[in-house]
Amino acid sequence: MEISDSMRHLVTGYPRSGPCVMLQNWNHLLFVHWPIDADLVRRTLPPGLHPDTHQGQAYIGVVPFLMSDVRPNGLPSVNGLSHFPELNLRTYVHDDRGTPGVWFYSLDAAQWIAVRIARFFFHLPYADAKCDVSISSSPDGRTEYIRYHSRKWNALARRPLPHSLSEFEYGIPGSDTTISRPGTLDYFLIERYVLFSWDGTLQRLHSGRVWHSPYPIVTPKLDKCSTSMFSESELPTQDMPPVHVAYSPGVQVRIFPLRTLD
Repeated sequence: MEISDSMRHLVTGYPRSGPCVMLQNWNHLLFVHWPIDADLVRRTLPPGLHPDTHQGQAYIGVVPFLMSDVRPNGLPSVNGLSHFPELNLRTYVHDDRGTPGVWFYSLDAAQWIAVRIARFFFHLPYADAKCDVSISSSPDGRTEYIRYHSRKWNALARRPLPHSLSEFEYGIPGSDTTISRPGTLDYFLIERYVLFSWDGTLQRLHSGRVWHSPYPIVTPKLDKCSTSMFSESELPTQDMPPVHVAYSPGVQVRIFPLRTLD
């Protein structure tokens, strides 16, 4: 079923139940999306989740970004632990109640403690990674360039996994950012405030809320986009150019506890 704009808007507000458990900043986010067959997505989801579509079309996305000031609520950030790159592969879903959210196929992070905390407490498919990120400006200062390279990392063997390289290189124009409007593809793909995760041990579906101000976005110039994440997740490789690309300088985020769905 198609989720109404009013239902989507309901989950953008500040959660009323329970205090937030973590604070984070998400910086320099690149959103890259391709269309994908909804039936294919459906076969990859756990019980209780369904493909979310925009005008009948499902999407899959890759989002490289930088995490900063990651910390439990009430505690300070820690140098070496609270700042790291992350890369995720995701699609868009809703639960049986019609609540829209995100389903993650994989999340790669260059911080081994964060990887293990997210696996244990949030049941998310995090993996270790080594990342190389550089940010520079054009001589006239009008364009910012970001180079983001990531490889999955075998922590035990202390070496990268073969054929696991993802590369993104893009320029960000100095034009003003905008906020996406309900009903648009930007809004459908970017303004997501619920994550779903699956506890394979107890066979339970969970949901978690996040809250932040709407993403300020601009359209970047994508010079390079190659990723191995699709084949790693047994999804069809996306050989065609993405149909949607957006960039956000970032938002401050509050993370709320998981709750088990009946």
